[in-house]
Amino acid sequence: MSLSTLCPRVTRTTCLHSPCKPSSSRVARLPNSRSLAFKPFAPSNNAEKTLRSRSTVVHAGNEYRYPVWEYIWRVLVDKIKSVNPDEAAEKIASGDYVFVDVRTSESFEESHAEGAVSAPLFRKLDWSSGDPWQLVRGAAYLVNGVQPVEQNPTFIEDATKAAEGGKGLIVYCEAGGTLQPSTNFMNGKTSRSLKAAYRILDAKISEDVLHMEGGLYGYAKMEKPMIGDYNPENAGKSPNVAAAPEGEFIDRKK
Repeated sequence: MSLSTLCPRVTRTTCLHSPCKPSSSRVARLPNSRSLAFKPFAPSNNAEKTLRSRSTVVHAGNEYRYPVWEYIWRVLVDKIKSVNPDEAAEKIASGDYVFVDVRTSESFEESHAEGAVSAPLFRKLDWSSGDPWQLVRGAAYLVNGVQPVEQNPTFIEDATKAAEGGKGLIVYCEAGGTLQPSTNFMNGKTSRSLKAAYRILDAKISEDVLHMEGGLYGYAKMEKPMIGDYNPENAGKSPNVAAAPEGEFIDRKK
């Protein structure tokens, strides 16, 4: 496969990677990645379709196919707002919003934010399915010290029930993730709650969706109303460990 096939910005079949030497001195110049990442997003229809269609992982069975994270991030930055635990607690107290806990049902039963509704994005992996891919994925989770999980087929149904009262939704997971770009993570950092927010928008369940940065870990740390005994060690064992990125944060408004 030629390099031009892998990267549409390279117009010649030339290896740019050390220690390989280019076969010709005429090599297309690659644009600066930082300048690309923070330009206002106004893609052509073809560019948007390309981002949306590319898959980040191999999918088993009828699982939902997520677009690449860059596309999800761009959609979320335009469509939703992130709130910290203090702001989230105030909105819940107003009666206009409801918490949607997207962690596993087992984690929810152990502890959750007071008044939260459970809509797990994942469930425990079904080892009995006999699917070779499921076994490989489960083994990968175990190697990293994470409970093996698979997509929850009832997530959309659960999220729809949470929105039935007409209230806005505040989604949270264990660690939270962030949409805020930094020098180390130009597209923020992914998490279950951010992916859940994208799916809720994609399924048109609600347009009033907020994301709680810091997740339940941050919420419990600020001693907000909780049900059950929260174990902070869970924050490092989620399928998408997503602490806030390190490095200088970038103001997108400038």
